[in-house]
Order: sequence, then structure tokens, then C-alpha cells
Amino acid sequence: MTPALGREQMKKTSVLVAGALAAGSIVAFSGGSAEAASSPLDYVCSSLLGPTTMRVVDDTDLPAQVPVGATVPMHLTSAVALPSTALSLISALYPTATGVVGDVTSTGTMTGPAGVGSVPVTTELPVPLTSLSQLDSAGNLPLHLTGEAQDFTAPVPGLYTIKAGGFTSALSAQGPLGVLGAIPAMTCVAPDVDTTIDTVKAVVPSTATLRLARSTEGYGQATIATATVASSDPLAAALGAPAGSVRFTVGRRSVTAALDGNGVARAKLPRLAAGHSYSVVAHYAPAASSFYQAAKSSPKSLKVVRAGTRTAVVARNIRRRHAEVATIAVTSTYKATVTGKVRATLKRGTRSLRSRTVSLERGRATVRFGRLAKRGRYSVVAHYLGSADFVRSGGRRGFSVR
Repeated sequence: MTPALGREQMKKTSVLVAGALAAGSIVAFSGGSAEAASSPLDYVCSSLLGPTTMRVVDDTDLPAQVPVGATVPMHLTSAVALPSTALSLISALYPTATGVVGDVTSTGTMTGPAGVGSVPVTTELPVPLTSLSQLDSAGNLPLHLTGEAQDFTAPVPGLYTIKAGGFTSALSAQGPLGVLGAIPAMTCVAPDVDTTIDTVKAVVPSTATLRLARSTEGYGQATIATATVASSDPLAAALGAPAGSVRFTVGRRSVTAALDGNGVARAKLPRLAAGHSYSVVAHYAPAASSFYQAAKSSPKSLKVVRAGTRTAVVARNIRRRHAEVATIAVTSTYKATVTGKVRATLKRGTRSLRSRTVSLERGRATVRFGRLAKRGRYSVVAHYLGSADFVRSGGRRGFSVR
């Protein structure tokens, strides 16, 4: 079970959420937010001016994810459109009114994970002087509020949901020479729908530790990378092993593997060109249901060298005046398909008779030496010329011309 919210933390969080619910209407603030703004909410308002409905949209600039215990500042802007029906009544009360100014008091709740519960919140934000001429296309008057709430601190991992509540306005009419008088207060009740403004995930810090099966590999050799995700935070003990996946990046390539039940992921790294050293990094991406923070390992170096090769020659015995056709196969130490060229030389004794240079196709090449007129012992000597990924090698095979 998660511990209850401490008294001082409860106080700080309450004030923060109260600010978030100011005016019952918080519009999007620049910067990444926890979730998309709420759907438009139609508040039912009552006052001496008569009943009216105000449509609002709520949001905060809290990040979608915060570390447990970290202090996160929150800024907000609030907006609510004063309906045209209310403006008509204000003009009737104060014919010379040119603007409105005042304050808004709002209520709301913040609900945390088990053991934290719900916290009622209240806050006030000033409504700056707004000219009655600044109407929107629907004839309503947008009222904009700005403010800075106290810091948000999540005491335990889990989801924290901020919901809007009701609000009460205390506005005054402004004339050319100053304040004309009070506008009857409006008490607005939130609609009976989901009034969630934001949902913030509080997570515990985690670490990703990377281990490579080797620091140097031959081209084509399989190297296994292992990442272990864990947390030293005492609160992590109640969360179980981290869940999600790990993306192993090496050079410009990557491979992803899921974490097992112990928070360990393993993957065979992609094949890399020889002659270079690569930086390998493990990136932990938590599962949507996980309350662990994303993590990145320290880099490990992996050097890739050219793979060894073996050249084999097949040359069959032939009769005089028949053509000799040799088959050459070049294989690598780690089963990668060898590319490049082979130079094959036909010899009789120590004397070189003919040479051909051919390209390998799927590690094999066929070399045609033409008809041979003299009987005797011959040999085909093949030299694989090597490449950026494979070292040179050679092979020989003798045959007879009868």
C-alpha cells in the first residue's frame, strides 16, 4: 500500500491544484502538457442577472510525467467567455461601462493513487481589465487570467487526476473614469460529466545497465547485448520489476527487445561494417502501465574487425582438348556471405598458364580456362582478394588432363 500524503505535501499539492482549477477554465499553455485539454464544459451559472451557460475548456501546463518527490513548477492561463446575454444585462445596469475587472474563486479536486485520496482545493485569480469591445465571433467576451501556482510534488508513484469544479465570479464594471459598480456575482456549477483537466503520472527513477557479450567482434559474428533496468528508490519495491522494452542503438541502427519478468532485455545486435568502433546504448521505454521513469545506459564500445575466410577450389580431371571449368567457394568464419573478387591461375607445375579475375556471387565463382591440349598434371590456384569486411585467403586444387 502506498503511504498517505504528508501534511506539508498535502498543503503544497492542494494549493497547486487549486490554481489549476482557477476560474473553472484553463486554456492550453505553451509547453508540453500532461494530456490534451478537456472537452468543452458547459457550466450552468446563476446570478441576479438571471441564469446563463458558460462554455469553458480546461488545461494545465503540467508535464505528462514527473519523478516522485521532484518539485515541478506550474504556470497556467485561464480563460472563460462571458456570454452575450450577461453582457446585455451588464450594459443595462451600467450604460457607460467600457470594461470589466475583478476576481474569480474556484473549487476543484485532485485525486491521487491509493493512500493519497482526494484533496478539495480552492483558489482565486484576478481578472484583468478587459474591454467590452473585445468580443469574439459569437458575441461573447473572453476573460483571460494568468497565474503561477505553487509547486507540484507527488509523494508516491501513481496517477494524479485534476478535475475542475464550480466557480464564483466577483466582477465590477469599469467606465471611462473608473469603477462604476459591482456586477452581480455568478455562481457556476460544473456539468455532470467527466471534468478531468489533466492526468499526471508520477514515476520512480530507474537505471539501465548495458552489458555486451564481447567488445570486439568479427564481421558477421553475433554479439548479444543485455540491458538490466532497475531502481534504487525505496518506493520501487512495491511496483515489481520494470516493464516495457529496451531499444539498443549501435551506429545508425537499432533493435528492440521486451523486458522479461526480471527487468532484463536481450537482443542480438545488427550486423555492422568492419573497420570501425561503434557506440552501443540501451534506451529503456516504460510500458504504459509502468510507473518507472525512462532511462538511458552509459555507452559501450564495440569494435568490428574483418572476418577470416577460407577459399576452396574444385577442379575436375578432364580429357585432352576438353575445357577446364573450376568452381571456387569462399566462406567466412562467422557464416556471412563473402563478397569481392577472386583471382584464379591455371598452372602446370610451377609455370602459370592463364589467369582470370571474377566476382563472387553468393560467395561462389566459376572460372573457365578453355581447352587444354597437353596431358599431364595441372593445378588451379585461387586467391580471394579480400574486402572491407573480409580478409584475404587462398586455395589450390590439382587435376589431370588424360
